[in-house]
Amino acid sequence: MSQSKSVVQHRSVVEIQQWLLIWLSKELEFDASNVDIQEPFVNFGLSSRQAVILAGDLEDWLGMTLEPTLLWEYPTIQELSEYLA
Repeated sequence: MSQSKSVVQHRSVVEIQQWLLIWLSKELEFDASNVDIQEPFVNFGLSSRQAVILAGDLEDWLGMTLEPTLLWEYPTIQELSEYLA
């Protein structure tokens, strides 16, 4: 019997923003409490590799397929979380 696909987890804008802030603070080792969610991801020093990993981890958390270029299409925490919610 094949394994079933992940169930899409519908998350609020705030939940997604919190997840992104936690992920970024762990990956980039900074205090998320001082982050402006309208600041572009590129300004955090996120590499292309990290952006693809972030998209993959976010895909797993949400249970949906996401494009690896997602962070370029929605370049801020605010834009990305609003799109995904």
